[in-house]
Amino acid sequence: MSDLEAFFFKKEEAMRFFSIFINTLNQIGKPTIIIQQTKIKVSFNDETFSIISHWGKTGRKSFLQINTNIDVNKIQGLLFEDRIRPNQKKKGSLGNERYEIFIQNESQIMKFVEYIKEKFTNG
Repeated sequence: MSDLEAFFFKKEEAMRFFSIFINTLNQIGKPTIIIQQTKIKVSFNDETFSIISHWGKTGRKSFLQINTNIDVNKIQGLLFEDRIRPNQKKKGSLGNERYEIFIQNESQIMKFVEYIKEKFTNG
């Protein structure tokens, strides 16, 4: 069993959404992937992403969480949380990135990857 299969063990939707994300990055460059016990770290063009797998039964009922520093406020229909609190301290979570994106369905991952593709190909 590969490390990716082990990380996403029996979480088919999470694996499918991650595959869409990583395949998009592979189309425009070469991401670096580090699989850890609790998350997958992805580095790409001076950006980092922390990937966290869920069963779809979490509080937000998401299958995949992608943390990023890319400002996602302009993406309509995306469920996300800004980890910076009013006192400018980051709330605790896995990963160092500012935004937590909660992917619940294919429409959301497609909107996110299209935004990423646009950002990295058009500056």
